[in-house]
Amino acid sequence: MSTRSPKSLLAAWLLVASCATLADDGRGGGKPLAFAGVFYPAFSAAPTVDPTRCPASHPILFQFRGDSYTTLGYATIAQSHCEDMDHTGFVRGLQTITTRNGDMLYGTYNCIFKQTPTTESDGALIVTGAYRNTGGTGAFSKANGKGVTVGTVNLFTGAVVISVTGDL
Repeated sequence: MSTRSPKSLLAAWLLVASCATLADDGRGGGKPLAFAGVFYPAFSAAPTVDPTRCPASHPILFQFRGDSYTTLGYATIAQSHCEDMDHTGFVRGLQTITTRNGDMLYGTYNCIFKQTPTTESDGALIVTGAYRNTGGTGAFSKANGKGVTVGTVNLFTGAVVISVTGDL
């Protein structure tokens, strides 16, 4: 298990503690369930140009896998999206979040990258975007909520930290 920096642990705690968005857990009881998580995805395949999956404006397909402790419990995430050649944003994101019991939450997402005044020296880009749940299995079979995604990508190391919060 990798060691997380104090800053990323604090960010995860603040995200979960401040999550005010509630949703039905899909089991029909009307019981609210907060949804938040901080994921640490890594490349699961080398980026490729994929004209079948990706539009000409965003031709590079990126694929990631990661894990997290979320308000849903421990979860793994698999994501893929189409990125532009200048690496300023991505579209047609697809994700599957799988909880420990095997229930899956499906979704789509898109994001943009923002440079900071120190990006040239530290390689850090800010990621900001939106996601929409598109269903799932088990408790998530009726999921259709939405939310926000924020995080960082380090161009020098490839390290990614993505925070997600929203509703189911």
